[in-house]
Amino acid sequence: MFQEILNRVYDVVGCDRMYVELKLFMRYPMPGKYVPIALEDDESLSAMWLSVTQTSAMAMEVYIEQVPKEINVQSNVGYVPSMDFRDSMEVPTSAPNMQFESFTSMLSDPHYEHVDSDRDEDDDARELVDKAIKAGVPSQDWLRVDEVDQRLIDSWMTWNVTGSLTVASEFEIGQEFASLQQLKNFVKAWSISRNQMFRVLESEPTKYVIESILGDITCGDHPLISSDFVADLIEDFIRTDPSFKVQSILTVVKNQYQFSITYKRAWLAKQKAISNIFGDWEKSYQELPRYLQALKESNRGTVVYWSTIPTQDPTTHIFRRVFWAFKPSISGFRHCRPLITIDGTHLYGKYKGKLLIAMGTDANFQLFPLAFAVVEEESTEDWSWFLACIRSSVTDRKDLCVISDRHRGILAAMNEPGSGW
Repeated sequence: MFQEILNRVYDVVGCDRMYVELKLFMRYPMPGKYVPIALEDDESLSAMWLSVTQTSAMAMEVYIEQVPKEINVQSNVGYVPSMDFRDSMEVPTSAPNMQFESFTSMLSDPHYEHVDSDRDEDDDARELVDKAIKAGVPSQDWLRVDEVDQRLIDSWMTWNVTGSLTVASEFEIGQEFASLQQLKNFVKAWSISRNQMFRVLESEPTKYVIESILGDITCGDHPLISSDFVADLIEDFIRTDPSFKVQSILTVVKNQYQFSITYKRAWLAKQKAISNIFGDWEKSYQELPRYLQALKESNRGTVVYWSTIPTQDPTTHIFRRVFWAFKPSISGFRHCRPLITIDGTHLYGKYKGKLLIAMGTDANFQLFPLAFAVVEEESTEDWSWFLACIRSSVTDRKDLCVISDRHRGILAAMNEPGSGW
């Protein structure tokens, strides 16, 4: 899909691939500012569509960067001879500030004059075209929110922090912050953007006193850009797209603060952001009993079976496996075909395991979810327990046809005397 769109951009712009490479960027909303995110593949394109839907935005601005290619012919490097958008190519007579000018708005600006493509024989004209193209590339420093269409700003208001603060802002008497953590993050962003450090003299719930330390940071990595700071920076990205790439995190930090961080720190920041949004692995397992209990209470007749390992503390049990089947599935299976498909799949995360699934087939030959279980592994014991739970609480229908991948655990469980299969 991305390649098709890129090809269409080349066609609409009328740009010759031999001379110029086009790069696409979406203008992604962040608290009080926007940052450029490269559109490079289907995954990044899907993330853009998801961003539009989740922010209720009317549009996502996309920018085109023209990168002249070096070719081994007697021609000016930046010259684009076949760019004839709407039968002409319009280039600026001067080099205006292009921080927020999209490519289409550049073409429609009345201050741009027509240049005929036949002028490639004139060396002076080619040089002017080359300079114009390079001057027309949008800047990567997208912080001037005032130049954006107000309708787009309004549609992204949920992304803005109190007072629409940016790293370019100055502190003022009377500024308000939603929390102490927000104030700390703003102080860090302010210091990083000015290539400085600070020391904390006093930190209380209602009082935060700092002292600025003069002197530029000479190394490529700013000490204040910690994994916690980056996690807060990218939280909106991760909330929109949990698969947001670590390499993109490195780009965001570099573009916004002009400092580089290590891949490990960016990866750690992503894990912290995921934990902040969705909860960490330990808390997720602690919430699982409450979650399944809520399912039972809101879906009367839903079946849940636990298997845990007791500990010396009677209030603490170690998770072993859990089975559940929803009441609508149990009731509906009576009207399905006498067929069950069972299989298991890996769980990926900090804690490994397997998800066991049983599916039925309705009268319209559509899959019908029947029962689920999370177990440690696909052992004979686990499959026996899963199939026994189905027999005791989901269906006791005779002459059921079972389709499986003939896993040895499944075959052993099926052949056990008294298994009911």
